[in-house]
Amino acid sequence: MNDSNNTNSKKCDDTKSIRIKLDTKEKVDKKLSMINKSEEFGKVNYDKLIQFLIDSMTNEDVELLQNTTITWKIEEPRLMKLWSKKNGKVTSEKWKEMLYMGQLQTFIMEHTRISI
Repeated sequence: MNDSNNTNSKKCDDTKSIRIKLDTKEKVDKKLSMINKSEEFGKVNYDKLIQFLIDSMTNEDVELLQNTTITWKIEEPRLMKLWSKKNGKVTSEKWKEMLYMGQLQTFIMEHTRISI
């Protein structure tokens, strides 16, 4: 029996690739190049940089990051629910009417998480 063809070669690789935009990769490369200029220290790689950033994130950083993902599709139902809580239940139709008529402009500017 030829055992050499049946060998299981398990590669011990604890790395994975992640997909990022080209612009992001260029920014990280530029930052790493700046970090690694000095020969007095070891080289910082992608993994060390990401681990450092994750470990040093505060709750405020997480909130700031989450706020960058908010869209009007996400924000509108939250604002409608908040309006209903403060001013009484409102239907979707009435909400749209008030929105189109500009009656919600002040409320939205006071309560939205999106920069206007």
